[in-house]
Amino acid sequence: MLSALFRAALVLALCAAPLSAKPLARILKDTGLSPGDFEKVMAVEQSLIADGQPGYAETWSNPDTGATGRSQIIGRESGCISMQHAVTEANATEPLEFRSRFCQQPDGQWLRAPQG
Repeated sequence: MLSALFRAALVLALCAAPLSAKPLARILKDTGLSPGDFEKVMAVEQSLIADGQPGYAETWSNPDTGATGRSQIIGRESGCISMQHAVTEANATEPLEFRSRFCQQPDGQWLRAPQG
C-alpha cells in the first residue's frame, strides 16, 4: 500500500505543470507504479479530452502489473477539463486518487495545467 507521503508526491507531480517538474523515474520509484501504468493513465486522459463531456469515464487495466484504474471528467470550465483518477496497484486494498487538469491552448493543443 502507498504511504500518505508517496501519495502526496504523486498527486503533486501529476498535477504540476510541467509534468517534468519531478523526474518520472523518481515518481515511479516513490509510488511503485510502473511506466506502463502511467502510460495507461495518460492514454485514458487523452481519450477523455477527446470526448470532453463531464461525467464521461473510462477504465483501464495493465495485465503486466495487475494495476487497474478509472478516470472521469469531473468538470469543464474556461477552456479547461478537470479529471479525477483512481489507480489501484495489484494487491492494494485502496486506490490512489488524484486529479489532473488540462487547458486548451489557442493553437488547439491541450496541455497539463496546475489545479485551479
